[in-house]
This record gives sequence, C-alpha cells and structure tokens, in this order.
Amino acid sequence: MFLNITNYTIHVISEFTAAKEEATKLKQETETLRTDLKKKLTLSVAKDVIEKAKMMDLNISEITENILRTFTYEPTKADDIEILNKYKELFEIMLPILKKFRIIVYVGEVHMDEYLGVKCDIHLDYDGELHLTGDDFPWDDSVICNNINQLSFEELEKAEIKIIPFYPPQDILSNFIDIVSEAVETKKDKLKELEVAKRIIEVIGSSVFQQSKLTRIPVKK
Repeated sequence: MFLNITNYTIHVISEFTAAKEEATKLKQETETLRTDLKKKLTLSVAKDVIEKAKMMDLNISEITENILRTFTYEPTKADDIEILNKYKELFEIMLPILKKFRIIVYVGEVHMDEYLGVKCDIHLDYDGELHLTGDDFPWDDSVICNNINQLSFEELEKAEIKIIPFYPPQDILSNFIDIVSEAVETKKDKLKELEVAKRIIEVIGSSVFQQSKLTRIPVKK
C-alpha cells in the first residue's frame, strides 16, 4: 500500500514537472516569436520626422510599441495581390487626415515605358484619387485610379503601370507625417495672420468711424 502511494506521488510529481517544463518552453517560444515579430515589423523613421510627429503630440515609438503588443496579423500568402491590398488599406486610413487638411501625399514613383527616361511621381489626393505627377502628364490624363477603393492591378495596367509602384511603408509614413506637420504649422500661421488682419481692420474701422463723426456736417432744418 505504501509502495503504491509512493509510486503515485512520484508519477504526479513527474507529470507536474513535465507540464512545468512544457509551459516554460512555450513561454520561451512565445517570447522568441514576439522578438522576431518586432524585428520584422521595425520601421526606420528619420529623426527629423519623429521630431515633427512630436510637434503634433504624436509619440511614434509609443504608438509602434502598442501596435507590436497587439499585433496578430499573419500573412496567408505572400503574393503581389496581398501586398497591393495592404497598400490600399494604408491609403484608406490616411484619407480622413488628407481630407481634413486638403493636402496630397507622395506615395510612389514609376518610369513610364511610353515616355522612356521620364520618371513620374505618384500622389494620393484628399479626394481618394491616385495621380501621376509630371510635366508630360496633363492633369486630366494623369489619373491612375478615381477612387482608392478601386485600386487593382487592372487599374494600374490601364495606366501602363506593370509593377507595384509605391514607396516602402516607412517612406510613405515619413512623407505623410512631413506633409501633415507642415499643414498643421501652415494652418496655425494662417490663423495668426487672420487674427492680426482682423485686429488691423477693426482699428482702421474704428479710426474711420471716429473721423466720420468729427467731420460730419450738421443738416439744416
């Protein structure tokens, strides 16, 4: 009887030890996966861009860290269609801010086959249109896609673009923060200028009003 209890105790301890070791191993694998994921998702952003983001009260490091903590996306396939769709999602997220400030952001470039040697920039405007920007492209003929929701390889091919022409994500992020910070500062400056202009006009109006009172000729009855 004593022997059976001892054997049972040893068995339980053995099972517990094995479970603990498995849990420790799983934890280590999770930490390794998290570390690898962080390495894969690291975006290098220029120092001046980070400073501009701080001016807008945006902490890029903190935002990135929060994203990494909850990041669970695993690509189901690594083909061009999946990559293009992710670019489309990125552009859709940017649109509300572009609309707010009525600005455009440069998101890519392409060398056009029909204009050998001509490099054309690609920008996303606040209406959700993708445009080719270059001296050889009149405004009406430069639209790649009328609506970012319709972005596809078919739309690119209509514009004679046979590859994914967009910048790496970190470059688009840098351009985006750069143009938004510039728009924020421009709006602040414009508000200051409008306030100064308003006060000057108020002073002029007050002065003109006072002058008109002093020079008023009484009307004879």
